[in-house]
Amino acid sequence: MLFIFLAGFSTYFIQSGSFDRVLDEATGREVVIPGSFRQIEDVNVSLSAMLLAIPADHR
Repeated sequence: MLFIFLAGFSTYFIQSGSFDRVLDEATGREVVIPGSFRQIEDVNVSLSAMLLAIPADHR
């Protein structure tokens, strides 16, 4: 539970973002393109969403 609250509260301090990815033909895995980070709309988790995080995953 401590880690769920820590992750949830960190959404208020860490900016949301995304990286572009490309498929690596040699390994068959998606890899991050260096320098492609961009900020996206900030999404903060509510207290109720944090409390319901575990039961919601077990449905």
